[in-house]
Amino acid sequence: MAPDLFPSFQAAKYESGGNLSAHDDSNYFLIAKGDKNRSSRYPAGSLLFRKIAVIYYLTKDWKEDYGGSLMDLHRSKDRNVNSSEEEDTKDTASVHLVPRFNSMVAFLVPRLHQVQELATGAPPRFSVFGWFSDDRPYPPVDA
Repeated sequence: MAPDLFPSFQAAKYESGGNLSAHDDSNYFLIAKGDKNRSSRYPAGSLLFRKIAVIYYLTKDWKEDYGGSLMDLHRSKDRNVNSSEEEDTKDTASVHLVPRFNSMVAFLVPRLHQVQELATGAPPRFSVFGWFSDDRPYPPVDA
């Protein structure tokens, strides 16, 4: 998918009430001496920055009523500065992506998103997620 980038992946199990609050995945880290993904391009001690986020969904027959959707909040950064805070946080400012078995979502980092809370009684939701990173710092944020 991204052969020139450094991969790092984890697995997750969300249960009733589980969620992730709004965040943009931007992060930097040093490659550990024992990291099996280190290479001549990215040796131990290299400072890397996340660039592509990936989520692979592993739960069959997921229903929107269960919650646990990926909420893409990135559009809300373009919201009307004259609107009230309450208006800015309405769900209409986000895109909901309901987890679908054997599907993958990928997006560039940084991108504001969150995982909706799982409803009471929802079955566990499983996914593999991670990032592809490189050694180029993030560009400065425009003020």
